[in-house]
Amino acid sequence: LIFISNNAFSKIILVDEMLNNLDNKIQANYIIINQLSEIILKRDIDIYQQEWEKEVNKKCNWVYSNIDIYLFGQEDKFSYPLCLLNEQNAMINELILLMNHKKILVNNEIQQYITNIPEQKQYNIYFNLLTEKYALKFCSSLYPSTNIKECINRFLLTQYIPEEYGFKLSVDKGYLYDSPNLSDKTKIYLVRGDQIKLLSYKNNFYKIEYTSKENKIIKKWLHCSAINACISD
Repeated sequence: LIFISNNAFSKIILVDEMLNNLDNKIQANYIIINQLSEIILKRDIDIYQQEWEKEVNKKCNWVYSNIDIYLFGQEDKFSYPLCLLNEQNAMINELILLMNHKKILVNNEIQQYITNIPEQKQYNIYFNLLTEKYALKFCSSLYPSTNIKECINRFLLTQYIPEEYGFKLSVDKGYLYDSPNLSDKTKIYLVRGDQIKLLSYKNNFYKIEYTSKENKIIKKWLHCSAINACISD
């Protein structure tokens, strides 16, 4: 029993080590993205890196503020580096693919950073919208029209998916609507902390799904401000 306990609890030490490893990987990815960007920019191809970094920062900050990740029995606000690392990996993959399509030679030393991310569909509409805002401009500027949809799909398929991707109300009381229109307000409302799933988006409203304590499923529209997830231009 002593042997087993020592082995079990010794893993806790790995939390700090893992955080350091993540930071090192993030820094390494940042260097690689800058190197790839410089190669592409020399060909007068703008990858809108600053705009991409802005969207990633907004997305990962939301993750950091709203989601707890459990690791080795410890609860840590730890998801920002994981989010950032996955976003960087997706960007590196896309830049490598872009270079291949444009027949730009890439140093073998850089190519080793191509990551094998499992194709995961991010069902969270808010995160998809943040990604598409950047990806549409990136893909339509750099790929033929026949490849734009495929390019955007690659971004969406490699998005960071936190363990818990439901949204919680960030206001004391959020009224539901029959349609994405302020004039269609109902008497039904949710309260701070209630968790919902996002189904679609229109006119600053999200179509949401909420399961009540009685296991009744409610599908209505909710204004984006109620979950602090409005998409600004």
